[in-house]
Amino acid sequence: MFDPTTYASRALTVAAELVADDEAVAELRGRLQVIHDDLLGDNAGKPRPALDAASGRPVVNTIFRPAQLPDTHFTRLVIVDDPRGPADDKLPLVLVWESNHDGAPADYLRQVLARATSGEPGVHLDFDAIFGACVGYPSMARGDEWVAWMLAHALRAEAFYSGYRGVPKRRVDAAGRVHAAIRRFLDEHRADLAGQDPVAVHRRIRDHLRAGPPGLEPGDLEPAVERGAGFWLRKWATLVLLGVAALLLLTFLLPFTLAWYVTLRRHERRDKPDRAVRAVHGLPDLIAVEDRIVQNQLTHLVDLKPGVFRYVTQRVVLFAIDQLARVIFVHGELGGITSIHFARWVILHDRRDVPAHRRRHRLLFFSNYDFSWDSYLGEFVDRAARGLTAVWSNTEGYPRTENLVNQGATDEETFKQWARDRQLASQVWWSGVRYSTVENVNNDVAIVRGLGRDLDDEDAPGWLVRL
Repeated sequence: MFDPTTYASRALTVAAELVADDEAVAELRGRLQVIHDDLLGDNAGKPRPALDAASGRPVVNTIFRPAQLPDTHFTRLVIVDDPRGPADDKLPLVLVWESNHDGAPADYLRQVLARATSGEPGVHLDFDAIFGACVGYPSMARGDEWVAWMLAHALRAEAFYSGYRGVPKRRVDAAGRVHAAIRRFLDEHRADLAGQDPVAVHRRIRDHLRAGPPGLEPGDLEPAVERGAGFWLRKWATLVLLGVAALLLLTFLLPFTLAWYVTLRRHERRDKPDRAVRAVHGLPDLIAVEDRIVQNQLTHLVDLKPGVFRYVTQRVVLFAIDQLARVIFVHGELGGITSIHFARWVILHDRRDVPAHRRRHRLLFFSNYDFSWDSYLGEFVDRAARGLTAVWSNTEGYPRTENLVNQGATDEETFKQWARDRQLASQVWWSGVRYSTVENVNNDVAIVRGLGRDLDDEDAPGWLVRL
């Protein structure tokens, strides 16, 4: 039977308010800095540990080693403050842990708990040292209560995208090992294979790998699950539902659609975009940790424009993007952007006991992407400006828009300055595929799938090109 969870990598976003204790928060920042310094060497591919700036001694991270998390693609820890809030009405600090992982969140957290409390030497997943500064946090020693607390503080992703949806982390790693083993075989037997036809080369490679050469692990040749009939049924059902919804809006709900459009245009005429005030490379704390490996990360925070109208419009836009990401953008590209490993939008609701007009809901965006910040933002502008504008035109300071999707991001320089100005520095960030782009991962997975069947004269040449 079709299991939809098979085709959906998960996005866990745990957000918890920090205690109003400057000393406790300072201690937390210090711990996160130790983890950061340790991973900085790891993320740069350095064989030696990072050095402490004050003592010159190696940084010893016995707090949190993300590589020990089960079935995790990417993860980060970030303290979300309120840099643009009014001085007399600041929102409390929030600690956010986001993880791109396999399996249901509850099962994932239980695996994390089991690993962290196993007593196994060298395992460092001390969430108590990290979340201990959060209001009401229970120790990991309390088992199920810890899992329940983490789930209670998990925010639903309004929209979530994966560049290789449905491919578990273990299959990503295995496919990379298989591709490396094939390269080694080709290097050793290039002269012998040069005169053979593609079908014969494919057969020789497959026979070699089935013999279990060094570098492979049991099960590495098992291909990722192909999308079955259930997936395609869900895809077309989603498209039909979206089409019906659009038809209803344009016909039976036409008066409401017109009223929404008139209200939107009134809001857009009143909007006050930010003025560009500084260069996009004027933030050294962000730039210092970029371009160390193949990927980079973006943590972006911005206030939603006030009022129910903008809030509802934002939710509807993100719902549509989420549905498209589930059934249309499942081939390694989101609206033409091919560099995104994982991305999600979550809303940080202002739950303070204050009048509704004083509440400030915020949109938090996480992305793990290939190559530089400039190329990534440039891709957004060149290939997905309308979708980009539909999302962020409902947030404060965004470049002036028209009809929800027009203008906005097409003002590239202003958009980049707006995006950089609201970017947060993540205290901890880790990549589980440091040397692979989205294209590399999907290509490796396709290579392994091709090893699982006999290829003919038509298919074998295309498979060899992937090598």
